[in-house]
Formats: sequence, C-alpha cells, structure tokens
Amino acid sequence: MLDADESMILRGMIHPAALAALRTEGRFRALSQRVLTPERPGLRAARSAVADVLFALAPDRVKRFEAQGVMYFDLGSLDVQSEATREVWETACDRLALPWASESTRRFLDRSVRTWRSRDGARVCVHRQGSGGAVETQSLHEDELLGADDPGALLRGFADAPMLLECPPTLSAVVSLTSAHPAVARAEALAWEAVHGATRGMRPPPVIVWRFEDRARLLATRASELAVMRRGVAAMELWAEQTGAWRRFHPSVPDPFEAVLAIYETGMLLDAITPAGISLVCPLTA
Repeated sequence: MLDADESMILRGMIHPAALAALRTEGRFRALSQRVLTPERPGLRAARSAVADVLFALAPDRVKRFEAQGVMYFDLGSLDVQSEATREVWETACDRLALPWASESTRRFLDRSVRTWRSRDGARVCVHRQGSGGAVETQSLHEDELLGADDPGALLRGFADAPMLLECPPTLSAVVSLTSAHPAVARAEALAWEAVHGATRGMRPPPVIVWRFEDRARLLATRASELAVMRRGVAAMELWAEQTGAWRRFHPSVPDPFEAVLAIYETGMLLDAITPAGISLVCPLTA
C-alpha cells in the first residue's frame, strides 16, 4: 500500500482512477522498482549486430584500437555514424525477426546539432544534421518566403523544428529499442489501444514517436517515480480534454489510466499525445 507521504503527493496530481489503481496492494512498490527498466531479451543479438557492422566497415571509414582488452571504434564523422546506425538498425531487426525497419508506423526523435541553408532553383532549403549524423531537409518556394511577415523567423522555425527520423538516431538508441522488443511492442499496442478507446472512433495520431533518454536523468527528481508516471497520466488527460473524450470516461472509467500504468510496467514511458503522434520514451541501455 502507499504510505502517507506518497498518498499526499499522489492525491494532488493524479486522476482518481489512476490513484485507485496505484493503491492496489503492492502495485506501487513493484512499479517504482521497475519503472524504466524493460527486460532486454535481444541485448546479445543487438550488440552482436553493432560489432559485426563496425568490423565490416572499411579501414578508411573507421579506426579501431584496443586498450586493456576492450576494442574501441572511432567512426570519424557524423556521416559514417549515420550510415552505420542505419545498417545496424536493419541488421538487428533482421536477426530478431522484427518488421520495424520496413514499417512506417513509428518515427524517432533526434535533436539537430548543425543547420545550414542552400538554394535549389526558386526554392530555399534548410538542412539539419542530427546528433547521430542523419540529415533532414525542408524547403519552401521563395515566393512563400517573400510573402511571410517575418522570413527570418520562418527559416529559423524550420531550423529549430524537431527531427523525426525513420531510424533511431544513434547506435545506443538502436540497441536500446531492439533489445527490449517485447516491451516496445507491448507499449505501442497499449498506447494505440488507449488513444483509440478514449476517442471512440475518432482518428488517433498517425504514428508512434520514440525518443531515448538516460534512465538516471529521468529519475533524478524528488519523488522521481511519481514524476515520470505523472507525465503519462497528464498526456492522457490533455488528449481526452482536446478530443472531448474526457466527458465520456471522467472520472469513473479507469481504462485509459490503467493503460498508462501498464505502459510503465513494460519499462517504457508515455510522454505525450499530439496530432503528430503518440510520444513514448525508451530508456537507454548501458
């Protein structure tokens, strides 16, 4: 059961249905111990895919050196990192019999570390390079730019927009996602079901958007387990209010909130629901 301090924290921040679920004997204790720690049955296969791809790279694309019995790889440039990451993604998915590399139902969030512009005839192109080396390009016709109230702000908006990739952004992200493939599949199914059920036939967001965070950083707050759980519940509440589903299940129907808690029990995190997609977080493996 929840102790008094936990009960006071929860009562002011979590929907009554979710609070009732957490008050189930032993559930919060078990959940707080497991939060963001998915089982990783594919870890060996995912790491093997990384090693095989890196060892297969030509010497002019990767530098290898050994120190104290550990092999290190220096990929040299972001372009090489991006190519290696995509190849590892496809190799790991193939070895684990996952169809993910060929599916279009999920995207992967990355941050841009470099932006630049170019011209293509009458179009202005904004290029962004992510932390793993992938490059995204958006363009607009110069007439659109000249007709904007603030052309500079429009271009900056393009440059500052989040990057949504078809492949996880880094080698670590690929290993983290594929190694926990049962938990990933379960979390995605729960998220789709919860959003579709809450909207009762209204079209749910089109994709799952995965991002990756270090577990220790996610939990480095006071009442940390409660804080990360609250993020998912808040996302479901906001989606319900925006779609009108709130009137249908608030406050007595616990299913959407049970789904949020069930996602946590897989070791993943529901972060947000927007028209662009359902945002889930996969913790990075060491």
